[in-house]
Amino acid sequence: MRIKTRHPLFALIAFALAANASAQPAVDAGALQQQLERDRSKALPELPKPPQPDATQPPAAVGPNFKVSEFVFVGNTLLSQAQLQTVVAKYLGQNLSYAQLQMVAAAVAEAYRQAGWVVRSYLPQQEVSNGVVSIQIVEAQFGQVVLQNTDPAAALRVTPELLTSRVLAAQRPGEPVNTRQLDRALLLLEQLPGVVVKGKLTPGQKDRETDLVLQTTPTALVSGDVRLDNTGARATGSNRISGALSLASPTLVGDALDLNLIHTQGSDYVRMAYRRPLGLDGAVLDVNGSYLSYQVIASNLPGLQATGSASTVGLNVGYPLLLTGSASLTAALGAEHKNYVNDAGNIPVSNYRINTVGLSLRGHHRAGGAGVTSASLNLTTGNVDLAGSANAAADALTTRTQGQFSKLGYRLSRQQPINERLSLLASLQGQMASKNLDSAEKFYLGGASDVRAYASSEAAGSAGQLVTIELQQRLSPAFSLIGFYDWGRAQVNIDNAFAAAATPNDVILRGAGLSLIWSNQKNADVRLTWAQRVGSNPNALANGSDSDGTRIKNRFWLSASLSY
Repeated sequence: MRIKTRHPLFALIAFALAANASAQPAVDAGALQQQLERDRSKALPELPKPPQPDATQPPAAVGPNFKVSEFVFVGNTLLSQAQLQTVVAKYLGQNLSYAQLQMVAAAVAEAYRQAGWVVRSYLPQQEVSNGVVSIQIVEAQFGQVVLQNTDPAAALRVTPELLTSRVLAAQRPGEPVNTRQLDRALLLLEQLPGVVVKGKLTPGQKDRETDLVLQTTPTALVSGDVRLDNTGARATGSNRISGALSLASPTLVGDALDLNLIHTQGSDYVRMAYRRPLGLDGAVLDVNGSYLSYQVIASNLPGLQATGSASTVGLNVGYPLLLTGSASLTAALGAEHKNYVNDAGNIPVSNYRINTVGLSLRGHHRAGGAGVTSASLNLTTGNVDLAGSANAAADALTTRTQGQFSKLGYRLSRQQPINERLSLLASLQGQMASKNLDSAEKFYLGGASDVRAYASSEAAGSAGQLVTIELQQRLSPAFSLIGFYDWGRAQVNIDNAFAAAATPNDVILRGAGLSLIWSNQKNADVRLTWAQRVGSNPNALANGSDSDGTRIKNRFWLSASLSY
């Protein structure tokens, strides 16, 4: 929808109606903030590889054989006789050598290991009578935590008491050694900023005791990166310079302070977040705030001199429900307060608030060496408060975003290796909504990560889906080539039954292309992406241009970053 305006009052009304009802996404604080938040999000870290089982083969039968009629277990308390009998049942009635009987004892120890316990099982001295064989089991008890700093010249950035107490909260001295609890404790320690932790079990000072040795290496207090790219919105300047700064455990409790800055010709964005552990079992508190100021430098509504700002304050608490070497599941509960101000030539267009509460689940699973599956769900409920805002009347006549709303975001991806150099990535993400949403809550398509053949935020909807398929080829240690196909759908309005409603209400964008990535495997990388649209743009303006005013058929994205 295109409206020519001359009088400031008519300009204000036209701008408000276009922002609420048009199929073209609004250029406002909410939409710009959404793009920045999407760009700031990073891929989830890859899970650590699970330990590989011992591939030792049973020895051939040597020495005298015994026909076994029964196994008797001595010293077992954690697994019952019945549980252990199922482990050795297949050996009953067989003629076994002493070496093969030792393998039976090893199978019993493996059963304990699978159940999460550390034991030593062996054949005590005995006279085998009537085919009855005894297996002695020594169930290990936990002794203590021993800290070893691999860099004595560097001070630990996390207090030794915190490291020790996290382990002891999961594994008490004198109790049977539970490897599942210890593995969880070690993985939680690995997540602490400021220190790299590796653990290993060693014999304790007393008989039957097992100690945990923590090898600690301090990390740098300050880290971050600087990035140059052309992935910004054309309305406020596509060329961007951004930086990130992190302080690792500045108060020595495993906390972190993060600062993100993004600058373009027409906008400035800053976000600060502080997170710290809550308790000893993995809960994390995150407090954050952000501020965006913008001025449209290439508007589709010339002469309006659109400016505005967005500010947010948020609080989140996360907890790992499941954490192992091959899988994780984290739940988080959060609340956020957001303020948006948009003006056109010193004329107020909107000034409103959004309050939200959200619940999220995020998880990963690694099936051996066959790939990684990642998934997330985000349920958000909130309230749009347009009281006193200049666009309240226009909103009531059109999209009616004022008031309560709910939305559900979802993401599912699979990274599947094909061989050592080639892998396939398939992902699906989307959003469902209870009603028409404000621009700050919509689902967006276009840009360097979402349907890459189109400009940033080319299409926006209260609901939508995005499907991405990538074939990733590692050419050398430094270079990788990615071929991709993107398909996205945006449903502009859930309820499109009003005057000047979006046409079309369903927008489908498709594109394909190639990305070439160079990385020095240390602190620098460069990514060049070429993308070409597949089919036409159903969301084009009357003159055939995209929503940003361009007609670029072959789009190139370039980014370069340097970390420190």
